[in-house]
Parts: sequence; C-alpha cells; structure tokens
Amino acid sequence: MSGYDIAILGAIGPVFGDYYQTLTTLSECITREGIFIIDDGYIEDASDFTHSLMLSKKIMLQQIQKAGTELVEDVIMDRNQIKVADDFIFEKLKTRCHELISIHPEKKNLFLNYIQVQEKETNVLENKVICSTMVINRK
Repeated sequence: MSGYDIAILGAIGPVFGDYYQTLTTLSECITREGIFIIDDGYIEDASDFTHSLMLSKKIMLQQIQKAGTELVEDVIMDRNQIKVADDFIFEKLKTRCHELISIHPEKKNLFLNYIQVQEKETNVLENKVICSTMVINRK
C-alpha cells in the first residue's frame, strides 16, 4: 500500500517496535509530502517516572529524527479535559464490568482486575505523562 497523504496512529503507540521502526515502515505507505498524525503520550524529560510502553520526549524525538522525519507540531492536551473524558469513560467501563459480572459471575475476578488496570492507566494518563497529538513529516 502506498500513495496516502496521511497515516494516523490514534492512541496505539509505536506499533512496529519503536518510533523509528514504525515511522520507517509506514513511510513506504505515504507520499513524499505525506504526514503522520500520532495521538500518544510521552514522559517529560525531567520526570523520574518510567513506563514500559512510553518514552521520554527526548528519546522519542531521537527516534523520529533517525527515521528521516521531524516533529512539526505537538499539540498538548489539557489535563483537566483528559480527566473529564477519562472520568466519563471510566464510569461507563465500571458499570459495564459490573453488569457483566452479574451475567458471568464465574469471571468476576477477570472484570475486577480489568477495572484495576484501567484505573492505573487512567492515573498515568492524567498525572504522569504528556498526552499530545503530533504532526510529523519527512525531512
């Protein structure tokens, strides 16, 4: 597949390994003037927070540059807006999990564990990382 003007990676992370591998692989799909729009999170460079799936901005930028691309815009999401959206989604998720527990009581632990994992992830997105939408093009 090739000839696309835009490749959008919506909150899925660097799906082909790291950003270098992902952008290098997907560069074959877009036109020379094409762009990448990536909705993701990164760790502030001065932070002591670590996460197995997230990079510091510095390392992410190094991988972007190594792929022959450059970050041309970084729109950072407002933490309050993230919290409002997360609270709404999380309440719906908990409600649905409890409905499923009543239908499938033998899977109660599965659903309760899922709620816990999502609660931790929500905390990370709201408090530990920078959530942004990035526009990346080729150099």
